Amino acid sequence: MQLHVLPRRKSKSRQNHNLETIRILEEKQRALEESWLYDLEPLARLLSELHESNFELTTPPDEAINAALAAWQLGGEACMRKLRDMTIERSKPDQAQTLSQCLDFWWDGIGSWRLEPALSR
Repeated sequence: MQLHVLPRRKSKSRQNHNLETIRILEEKQRALEESWLYDLEPLARLLSELHESNFELTTPPDEAINAALAAWQLGGEACMRKLRDMTIERSKPDQAQTLSQCLDFWWDGIGSWRLEPALSR
């Protein structure tokens, strides 16, 4: 007797369940990121001002380190990325790239934040 194995198909209800799970997780992530905004807004303002006032600064200011630590404790690297994005949004368009590089340098080693190899030369 020869057996024929048919490919297993996901049931429609299983697919719907998976889609619903994904939707719920995405909704929770959005809610979490929205909850960070209250705490991150003053930090983004501070970092933007630090960058404008210390444009040539090569040693990370304590305030920048403390802001990164606060973001890390609040939500890990995802929260740090959100803070970086909010800070860059506050900057002048022609300063965005420099600010991003500055934050990468200032935050290197905080949590799982690492300076890109090209920037560390």
